[in-house]
Amino acid sequence: GAHYDHLGTDANGDLYAGAHDDASGVAALLEIARTWQAAGFVPDTTVLFAAWDSEEQGLFGAIHYVQNPRYPLSATIGMIQLDMVALASAGVMTLDGLDNLVGRQLQASAALFDVPTGKVGFQGGSDHAAFQQADVAASVLIWDSGEVPYYHTPADTPATLQPERLRQAGAMTSHA
Repeated sequence: GAHYDHLGTDANGDLYAGAHDDASGVAALLEIARTWQAAGFVPDTTVLFAAWDSEEQGLFGAIHYVQNPRYPLSATIGMIQLDMVALASAGVMTLDGLDNLVGRQLQASAALFDVPTGKVGFQGGSDHAAFQQADVAASVLIWDSGEVPYYHTPADTPATLQPERLRQAGAMTSHA
C-alpha cells in the first residue's frame, strides 16, 4: 500500500505537491506491479496492491479497507506500506513493525539488496497502523534521517527526490 493524498494548497495558494510524501510510495507500488506483470511473475499468494486516500487526514482510507476488506483480514498474511521512500540524507531505511513477520522479511530483503535499515516506532503512524490495530502483521518503509527535509512543505517536489533510494525501496519490497 501507499497513500496518494497530500495537503493540496494552503490559504496563500502554495501547492503542497507531496512528491516524497507520498507520490514516491505510489510510484514504487505501481512499478512493482508493472515489473511483476511484465516478468509474468505470479506469486504463490494473492497480493493486493492498494493506494489509500486520506492518510494525511487520519488514515481514513486504510481504516475503511480494514473495516470493509476485499479479502478477510483473518486470511491476510501481512501488509507493507510504502511511505516517503525516495529521499534520505542519512541513507537509512527505517521500518516500523520490524518485530513482526513482515518486518523481518523486509529486513532480510534489505540485507540481500544491501539497503541499510533501522527501526523506528511511529507516533501517529502511516496506513500500516490500521492493519496493526486489526492484528495484521504490518510494516512501513520510510527513508528517514531523523528530521525529513521538505516534510509537509511546498518544497516537497520531484526535483528533491533521490531515484536510487526509490529503486532500493522498490527492489527490497518487490523481493519481500
